[in-house]
Amino acid sequence: MEHSTPGFMWAISICWATGGTMPKPTLTPRELEVLELIARGDTSQQIGASLGITKRTVNAHAASVVHKLAASNRTNAAAIAVRLGLI
Repeated sequence: MEHSTPGFMWAISICWATGGTMPKPTLTPRELEVLELIARGDTSQQIGASLGITKRTVNAHAASVVHKLAASNRTNAAAIAVRLGLI
């Protein structure tokens, strides 16, 4: 696991600045829906069909979630979300 990524360094700086607590990132309701389906193991195509949105839109929401959670990929984002109690 690489610990020098910008997202990781951002998380460390926030944690240090807040006295050791890490605020939960703010995800939109749609991002949470997509994240829950990612955690369930659904593909972008399946998520799009479930939510009535395109695969491209699913991927945009997933990319936003990965960025907001400073994750390395969608699977990592789902694991982080579970640890933070977001899903």
